[in-house]
Amino acid sequence: MKKHILSILALGACLSAGAQTMNVVVGEVTYQIPAAKAGEMIYSDATSLTVLDKTFSIADISDIYIDGAEVTENAVSVNWNGNKASVFVPYNIMSQLAIEAEGSDVSIIQSADVAEEITYTLSGSSTDGSLYMDGELKTTFVMNGLNLTNPTGAAINIRDGKRIAIILNEGTENYLADGANGSHKAAFMVNGHSEFNGAGTLTIVGNTKHAFWGDEYVELKKKLGTINITKAVGDGMNINQYFLQKGGTLNITGVGDDGIQVSKTDDDTDENNGEIMLEGGTTYIKVTGTAAKGINAESNITASAESTANITVETTGGGEWDSDKQKTKASACMKSDANINIAGGTFKFTSTGSGGKGINCDGELTIDGGTFNISTTGSRYTYGSTGGGGGWPGGGNSGNSDKRSSAKGMKVDGNVTINGGTIVVSATGGEGSECIESKKIMTINGGTIEANGYDDCLNSASHMYIKGGQIYANATNNDGLDANGNMYIQGGTHIVYGGSSPECGIDANEENGYHVVITGGTLVGIGGGTSYPTSSGTTQPTIVYKGTIIGNSYYSLTKDDGTPILAFKSLKGSSSGGSSYVAAGPGGPGGGNGNFTVLITSPELTKGSKYILYSGSTVSGDDFHGLYMEPTVSSTGTSIYVVDGLSLPYSSNSNSGGWW
Repeated sequence: MKKHILSILALGACLSAGAQTMNVVVGEVTYQIPAAKAGEMIYSDATSLTVLDKTFSIADISDIYIDGAEVTENAVSVNWNGNKASVFVPYNIMSQLAIEAEGSDVSIIQSADVAEEITYTLSGSSTDGSLYMDGELKTTFVMNGLNLTNPTGAAINIRDGKRIAIILNEGTENYLADGANGSHKAAFMVNGHSEFNGAGTLTIVGNTKHAFWGDEYVELKKKLGTINITKAVGDGMNINQYFLQKGGTLNITGVGDDGIQVSKTDDDTDENNGEIMLEGGTTYIKVTGTAAKGINAESNITASAESTANITVETTGGGEWDSDKQKTKASACMKSDANINIAGGTFKFTSTGSGGKGINCDGELTIDGGTFNISTTGSRYTYGSTGGGGGWPGGGNSGNSDKRSSAKGMKVDGNVTINGGTIVVSATGGEGSECIESKKIMTINGGTIEANGYDDCLNSASHMYIKGGQIYANATNNDGLDANGNMYIQGGTHIVYGGSSPECGIDANEENGYHVVITGGTLVGIGGGTSYPTSSGTTQPTIVYKGTIIGNSYYSLTKDDGTPILAFKSLKGSSSGGSSYVAAGPGGPGGGNGNFTVLITSPELTKGSKYILYSGSTVSGDDFHGLYMEPTVSSTGTSIYVVDGLSLPYSSNSNSGGWW
């Protein structure tokens, strides 16, 4: 008893003499009390010591020592060293934290009385350690060279429910991993709003389920360094409410399910509920699981005009049967259960599995800007027998379409509206592979589209409006532009190719009473057939030529005085011109070796005027995929069609009034 009293009196004298900090050690926790803050220390009945508002049991104190350490208020540090963790707590929050540290497992519970944000700095290494934290106030965690593996649960489990700032200290490498076969949700779990920042690096490995799980929104700040997710049995990042990336580098590989999965919370009033917002940073995601998604949102996916996001996603998994929804499902680089609105950013999507999609949108897709490079090469996935039965390849109306999934560059259940941006898309996986498909209305107001498809390049289940922009479309086995309603050509500059007869450069659903209506724009459509403009509503004349086309040869259209209207280099035609494609043989519509139908419309065409179409022309100037709007024609070549008195809606060297 006397010894304890003398020790306390001696410590008090040292503090009075100007020593900086008294350290009270309880197990693996050290409480730091500066001399200037200690005040009166109460030693009671040889059983307790009270400093400020913290009462220590004498029996629990393993050491008390004095040093010159500087103490920062509201700053806790945890350092792991093998099977031991050391925790340092400043004087001002000693009574507000309930801390248990057993070996390398640390639990910290913040009192509801905590009034100011606490910062926890985490460092050191352990292959058998963990951190659990709970509280009721926003908190910051600084990772400062942390390497932590918990073989039986989450490496870090934060249950605070408030804003949780996660700082990766610059120049540090940090690592979190969990053990296999646990019941926890992720190696790194946050029940709160996670905000990642700091120029360091964090690697996460999820051996039981997800790598990272967030119960509420996750934000990657502009100055974030790098997050690497190198393994997850489930999702790389599984998030509720929303995901917002403003910066940083995010790499996700080795996952069994989705790269980033965002679900709605149970509270419909939560901000941006179920959304993914891509505003900056660089992201690379590769998923290999069956029907896995690279980026998957239960609600909208957006990128504003100011977005500098650079997103690369690869999927390799095939399709599968969804017994709950009674339909097939397949992989997708980007999937939204609602709408996708992109106005900026760069997106590179590659899908190689059967039935895979670049973009899969259950709602409406709107593109106002940004750059897209999309490639799908997978074959059609079929569950059991489709039931067979008629229909054009890829048309989606024959048999049981719910039992099959074809590869698509962009597959949209709602309307597609493209107002700007650059879109390069290919879908070359065989039957049903389409570049851009809308199950409703498609509208092209601007932007540049370059599409190469096995099946249709652009397909709408309803009307299609081509109002502006530039379109290059090359379909090898179906139509360049295919509307299952009316097709309205109103503006822009376009060159489109369809396959051999009966496929068309442009195709409206004429057999069901729909038509092509042309009121503006420049279009050259080349295919085995074509849909013809209707006299009802068409105000701009069109020239339709049926005959031999030589592949890789130049054609020019001029007025009778030799003034060029436009010129084009045909990518398709007979082999005599070194063609890249051979037309259908005799017997089909537009048959004959090298026979194609060429539809040409331009605002420069005038009703009643005379025009001449030449083959073998010598052409120079600026072009868009072989279409010259202001060509220099140094040699016209051979006249193949003379229109003497152009009429509305079209003049043709064939009496055929439709693509049949």
